[in-house]
Amino acid sequence: MLTLAAYAAKVDANGVPVRDAKGRFLRGSLAAVNLMQKGKGWGEDIPATIRNGDWVYQSFTPAGVPNDKANLTACYQCHLPFAQDDYLTKLVKIGPADVVVAGFSFGPTAIKGSAGQFVTWTNNADTPHQIALTGGNSQRSDVMLKGQSATLKFDAAGNIAYIRGLHLHPTMKGTIEVAAKN
Repeated sequence: MLTLAAYAAKVDANGVPVRDAKGRFLRGSLAAVNLMQKGKGWGEDIPATIRNGDWVYQSFTPAGVPNDKANLTACYQCHLPFAQDDYLTKLVKIGPADVVVAGFSFGPTAIKGSAGQFVTWTNNADTPHQIALTGGNSQRSDVMLKGQSATLKFDAAGNIAYIRGLHLHPTMKGTIEVAAKN
């Protein structure tokens, strides 16, 4: 059994994630506890298209109860390239990024900034990803392979929605709240 304690980023009074001197997010409150466990014959009820051998996944709230809103399918999809391996893989070490793409999700899904600022997405997944702005804006990033980043600049104030640009995925959407320059 492997356990991952997931923490929300610490945010300042304006809701902006706080970073340390090296640009890493500071740990805030516990958001979830995620488990993956393997047992002989486990996972037989998981569709073959996403089954990871005998591994099964569960996510728990900070109170320790199963999170019925967790997208466990994303866990299976993210780990699927390693279904034949009996060890964990180490994700590429990344530098500061505004949004990390992991598996088939963005983190964080909502960020705030000011007009004229850049937002960087870093792909930690084995699957290629692309950022596509929505709502009448057809801007797209370059396709990012694992370990690559894409940066877009936002000059106008407003709420900007974005999605995965390659083969739309229902869990891959986010927003950027761009405030006017002071």
